[in-house]
Amino acid sequence: MGGDVSLEGATLKTAGGRIELGSVAGEGLVSLTFDNKSFFLGYDGVPNFGNIQLFQQATVDASGAGGGNIQVQGKRIANTLFQAFIKPVRWLRSLGEE
Repeated sequence: MGGDVSLEGATLKTAGGRIELGSVAGEGLVSLTFDNKSFFLGYDGVPNFGNIQLFQQATVDASGAGGGNIQVQGKRIANTLFQAFIKPVRWLRSLGEE
């Protein structure tokens, strides 16, 4: 969560949990909500989104027992190895206004 997000050769992993990547450009309010066993970020108070970039085999992995979720919220999302990025059971991808 932050301005432009860039992961270079990084691995973000959870065993069946939830990973959220969010890029907020400028000012905005991101909400945090607890629902059952997980926290969720909300972007209703964000007027402008930033960019998210994954490269050099960066991986976001929410697979594992019971599966998991990945939510990506940004204006432009770029990945040089997209197939390495998709490892959740459920995939949620949201794009901001351009």
